[in-house]
Amino acid sequence: MMFTKAYSYHIKKDKEKELLSIHQKSASIYKKYIDGHSLILKSIHDESKWIEFHMYKDEKSYTNAMKLVNNEDELQPLYHAFEDLLSSEITEEDFTLISNYLKLSDL
Repeated sequence: MMFTKAYSYHIKKDKEKELLSIHQKSASIYKKYIDGHSLILKSIHDESKWIEFHMYKDEKSYTNAMKLVNNEDELQPLYHAFEDLLSSEITEEDFTLISNYLKLSDL
């Protein structure tokens, strides 16, 4: 079953461009080691609130990839830059994908 990490956090006002730049740069590092998918959402009602879903084949694939990614020297400055944008703590949760409906009209 697909393993999913969910992260929820708030960023400081007017920091969206910086956040997206950090995501783009970090994605170029992660893609060297991880075969997965990410979904990044911004709240309509609270522009400071963001939620990320990162999906992996299974938890073992995630754990193994993170060991490799965390050794990348380029990632630490990006993570510190990300932390500087935060206006809240990061909430992290683990999920298992049960179903993936592509279109409700196909049901």
